[in-house]
Amino acid sequence: MAGSVYITGTTAIGIGFTTTLTIVNATNNGVWSSSDLTIATIITDVSNSLRCVVTGVAAGTAIITYTQGINTYSVQVTVSVVHKITNGFNPDLVLGALQNEVLWSSQGVSNSGRYFPDFHPICDETILKALCNTGGDYSAFLSSLNNSVVMDCVNAVYNAPQLIDKSKLVFQRSDIMLVTQPVQNQNPPQFVGLKFQLAPGDYGIKCSNLMLFFNEAITFPIYLYNDFDAPPMYSLNVTTKANQQVIINLANDVFLNYLTPTINKGGIWYLGYYQSDVITASATAKAIYYPIVINRFHVVNCWSFSASTTDGGTNFNRNVVGANNLTYGMNLEISTMEDATNNIVQNPSLWDNLFGLRMACRIIENCKMSYRSNNVQGIIQSLGGVDALNKELEGSKGDWQTGSPKITGLRQRVNDAVQTVKQGFEPEYFGGVGLISID
Repeated sequence: MAGSVYITGTTAIGIGFTTTLTIVNATNNGVWSSSDLTIATIITDVSNSLRCVVTGVAAGTAIITYTQGINTYSVQVTVSVVHKITNGFNPDLVLGALQNEVLWSSQGVSNSGRYFPDFHPICDETILKALCNTGGDYSAFLSSLNNSVVMDCVNAVYNAPQLIDKSKLVFQRSDIMLVTQPVQNQNPPQFVGLKFQLAPGDYGIKCSNLMLFFNEAITFPIYLYNDFDAPPMYSLNVTTKANQQVIINLANDVFLNYLTPTINKGGIWYLGYYQSDVITASATAKAIYYPIVINRFHVVNCWSFSASTTDGGTNFNRNVVGANNLTYGMNLEISTMEDATNNIVQNPSLWDNLFGLRMACRIIENCKMSYRSNNVQGIIQSLGGVDALNKELEGSKGDWQTGSPKITGLRQRVNDAVQTVKQGFEPEYFGGVGLISID
């Protein structure tokens, strides 16, 4: 067995999201396991036991292990409510879903049943082995090349602006607050805070900062719920100051989606606290109310709310949630944006042709860049030289006098494929607006 044994794949996922892990340079008689099934569960790929699908269950870390006889190989997976977004999609989750869609035959069984040589003769592993002649690990080289091509393609499709609303405060003060006004804790205490309802579609809310206003310095937990799930998705202990604004940075923690690949299809989000926790911290502690104007956003409605508690104060009644303007000592800075992660993950086969053609382009580009290598020079000469590679890449107009045919170059075929995929995923940008070439 050549090369060191290691596990590849995205190791940071959100709750309810999945990632595919692959053991490299191992045989398929091993067993996958998770150190904590309450954090991450695993399912071994029935078509290729060298791969497993990991699903995030709750925030935390779990060790995913491949055991082969007396040998074990492990990687730590981090699960959180974090939903990183770049250019209108989550790069980690998209890569996890697409990285095995089209493969080289030496990598095992692809998810689509298609392989790079199916798309162009230049996709030849003999050429790749010549390109990987610097002593590097060939399996790692293939994995890196595949991932690079996937991200090239997805970024080419999602190149239009994805930000809808720039950062704003959910509530704006409508008047000068001459005297601080405490909000009386209800009796019995309730669950109070801010709720959000997203418009249907590929939308998300990035919660950047939480502002707290209380009359005393106390510490208590903040919770985030989706109304379709009883347990909280996220919790955070916060500490206030007496009659001062406290800013809690949430930029790397809270991103709310209308659609996710496996959970939270629609629903309403609630970010708040239990008044019983505030009373426990201090019997005289209260939130500070201030007059507000509700801000308007394109794809989300925001309210402050209160709801009666259930289960001894550890959850709240979703059926009776009252909207009001009390704010309960909370304000939030948010921005809204498009998030196509779910649609990309649910429709991987739409990318196959683009991946195959882009890989052919990348191999030619790598051959040209590695021309000084003796091994690569030999490969290039066997393919007709650099001019022949350029012709394959850029195409030829043809010549009616000599009878040479017009050849559509790989670059143009890739860009045509980009437009086809973009028309499916982002039709509003199709027809010239937002299109770029992959060079």
